[in-house]
Amino acid sequence: MEHFDDINTRLKERLVANVTNLKRPLDDNTNTVKMRKYQGSRLPMSSTSSDVSEASRFRQLIADKKAELGNLKLSSMSVRNEIETQNLENFRIQASFNDLERTLHDVELKTGELTGYRDQSLESLQKKYELKTRELGVRHQERLNNIKEDITRLVDELLTEKQYKYEKQILDLKNEISGMVDEKESVESELNKTLILLKETQHREELEAVGELEEQCEKARLEMEGIDKAIDAKRREIEDIKLTRLPQLAKECSRFTALLDQLRAKNKDKQTEIDGLERQITSKKSKMTSLSTGSKERANELHRLTFEIARMRSELVDQESKRRKLHGQLQDLKGNIRVFCRVRSTPSQDLIQYKVPQDINDDSKQDLLITKTSYSNSNSTYRFLFDKIFQPDQPNEAIFEELSQLIQCSLDGTNVCVFAYGQTGSGKTFTMSHPANGMIPMSLMKIFNDIEDLKEKGWYYSIQGRFIEIYNESIIDLLNPATSDKHEIKHDDSMCRTSVTNVTTIDITTPEQANEILGMANKKRSTAATKSNDHSSRSHSIFIIDIQGSNHLTSESCCGTLNLIDLAGSERLNNSRAEGDRLKETQAINKSLSCLGDVIYSLNLKDGSHIPYRNSKLTYLLKHSLGGNSKTLMFVNISPLNKDLNETINSLRFATKVNNTKINK
Repeated sequence: MEHFDDINTRLKERLVANVTNLKRPLDDNTNTVKMRKYQGSRLPMSSTSSDVSEASRFRQLIADKKAELGNLKLSSMSVRNEIETQNLENFRIQASFNDLERTLHDVELKTGELTGYRDQSLESLQKKYELKTRELGVRHQERLNNIKEDITRLVDELLTEKQYKYEKQILDLKNEISGMVDEKESVESELNKTLILLKETQHREELEAVGELEEQCEKARLEMEGIDKAIDAKRREIEDIKLTRLPQLAKECSRFTALLDQLRAKNKDKQTEIDGLERQITSKKSKMTSLSTGSKERANELHRLTFEIARMRSELVDQESKRRKLHGQLQDLKGNIRVFCRVRSTPSQDLIQYKVPQDINDDSKQDLLITKTSYSNSNSTYRFLFDKIFQPDQPNEAIFEELSQLIQCSLDGTNVCVFAYGQTGSGKTFTMSHPANGMIPMSLMKIFNDIEDLKEKGWYYSIQGRFIEIYNESIIDLLNPATSDKHEIKHDDSMCRTSVTNVTTIDITTPEQANEILGMANKKRSTAATKSNDHSSRSHSIFIIDIQGSNHLTSESCCGTLNLIDLAGSERLNNSRAEGDRLKETQAINKSLSCLGDVIYSLNLKDGSHIPYRNSKLTYLLKHSLGGNSKTLMFVNISPLNKDLNETINSLRFATKVNNTKINK
């Protein structure tokens, strides 16, 4: 505004200056005329001619002034026009200024909006930062859980190794103590026998020697008495006897003396032998005392090791409880619903263009990129995300490594559902029911192996199995398909348990028994030849394993259900060109699969919407294995052939919808 005021002021000053300049010459001429009149009044007129010329000059001057006045009017009109033009310009400038003010106001409003947007952006960034922080915290917790799981596994291995080592040492010590005790008893028995034998021998020899001496003494006494009696009679014969009997008696005396010396020497040897035996007895007693001391020490060590084993078993029980809790948390972090994609192997070369990058995104997902070429040679790329993608060259064993963690969840008391989905002929039955390495036989093997390992931690389990199929929305007992009993699905919502009436339930004691029963039941499944597959499954087969466990050490108990499902193949009616019974079967299959998709979609809603479990027998049977705290794993089996491209994309879209589901607890 000040700028416009300065412009108006300068224009007015210019106009005044122009008017002043125009007026100034007229005033000067007027003064000249007046001066001439004054001078004429004072001077006498010289002549008439001079008056005439003066009049004509005056008229000329008037004419000039009129012309100047006309010019002045024209200049005034020009100035007025310029003023009006300037006013118009001022109005235009004022309008421009108003527009600028409105623009400035709009800019200020937009600046305010940008400021609000900046604040919103900052708030959004702050929320993203907090979300990223929480995600990092979750990842850190996952890594921490993995580390804890590794530590737990190492501790379990160390405890198992120590327990085995200590039990082996205890067994060796027990065997050594038993051997020593047997050796001690044998030595004591042998020593006692030897001592008794020696004493008996010595006593017998002493008795024999004494008896012989007494006998000889008695003989000598008798002989001396006879000699005494005969002294008188023989006195006369002494001289004769001295010559004949004396040498004989001397010889007998020498013989008796030698015999006595021999007895004394023998007695001395026996005494030496007895002293040696007594020293041996003393040595054996000392050794027995040492063995007894060692036995007491080893008994104390055995008592300490027994206490240590009891403590380690208690720690094993505590570690098992912690492992169950951490394993459950780990599986919750991975998601209650997971989807694995498996590409079927085929010898054909007419394959679709697909790519599986090795990198894993921030959500721990793998990408599957499929390129579709149209008739106009334009390419369309489809991108799908799954928890795991298995290439055609990967065997069933590699797939089961990922599934085995969910098998552990069923042993811990969680309801688990594993099903294979895909078009007919995409390898679902090969994945689930292959006799050698299918998911069902390998799951049974892992269950019994884990049960055996958990026995030392106080857990004992009972396993029961049911095998049914859903054909045209009717339940058939594959373990007794000839029965005409009606089968109804019953739910115990308080215990999250599901039962089917009049269905054969078997006690499973070994994996071999279960595999044999599965082989017999699979032969009774409803199959038929279609345009897409010569041996297509026309029903959903469901193997239900009920696992009940109890721990006598901690008084804990658990109850879980493992549902292993081989879904019938999905196919479009216009592609299958089914007729008659095959048409009815295909319609029933597609309806149940559509209902399964509706249930999974409803599980993803956060407004507590109704979940249509009752729309099909399949979803109603799996009510407690799809929602709540259950764990669900879906195998989407796809064909890599170009002719199956549309069915493959439809299967992948359905699987993506399942993978995006987050169960609201």
